[in-house]
Amino acid sequence: MWKAMLKRLGSHRAYLPLVVGLLVLTFLLTAVLAYQAQDADRQHREAAEAALRDYTELAADQWLNEFQPNLINGITGVWVAIKGGALIDDASALTPGTLTTILPDTALCRCLDGEEVLARLYFDAENRTVVSSSVLAESDYDQFWQGVESQPFARLSGRWSGAWFVVSDGRSPTVFSVLAELDSASRPVRGVAFHLKPEAVGDIANFIYQSRPLLFGNSPKAHPNDALFNVALSTQQQRSIYSTETDARPAFAAQRQLDPVAGSFVMSVSLKATAPDLL
Repeated sequence: MWKAMLKRLGSHRAYLPLVVGLLVLTFLLTAVLAYQAQDADRQHREAAEAALRDYTELAADQWLNEFQPNLINGITGVWVAIKGGALIDDASALTPGTLTTILPDTALCRCLDGEEVLARLYFDAENRTVVSSSVLAESDYDQFWQGVESQPFARLSGRWSGAWFVVSDGRSPTVFSVLAELDSASRPVRGVAFHLKPEAVGDIANFIYQSRPLLFGNSPKAHPNDALFNVALSTQQQRSIYSTETDARPAFAAQRQLDPVAGSFVMSVSLKATAPDLL
């Protein structure tokens, strides 16, 4: 009997290397499959992050394409308000009161009201004279002329051009939106301007944020901007003008700077933490 049992045990031992080999092969196969699953998950995550990054960059481009032309088009509204210059042809008749009538609050954007407007101006660059609806501070007056004489202007209609620039940029910056008639050498001859609180530019930014989807336009796939993105606007010296940001460190963000004719404002777009589920 003992001999028979030893014989059977010996026959089982003959299969032991095969069993061990199968176990090792199963372990290796499991390890390979786990690595492939992990690698596939990594590639999927990288592809998803790349897509979200691309969405953010695309939204920043769209934000720039919406906001900058709206600033310039606002100046075109001033040109329309003064009827192509006809209402200021006789500068001797201009008074602070008539300027307020000629330049309504909403000439730049229907989103504005009188609270953002500090003054309305008519200026004669050749004689360096100004008619203003409110008295300008001396620093604003000096920097206004510095801007008029050095600022590049965007051509709007005929000899009329427009520009935005920031003055007293620091603790209390203000903004000028200027419509100027240029001579043959592209030098300002005369024009009108709005002297504004920075909040006026923020109101224009908010108007666009609330009404113009930055992704997918008016398609059925479009979501409201406040479901996907935070946006911010600041001066070159990082003085915040407008912001919807709530995330301290967004995972995906893109920044753009406006042209000098549009005030050189710095704008940023960041993806909200809840946006990936929607995208």
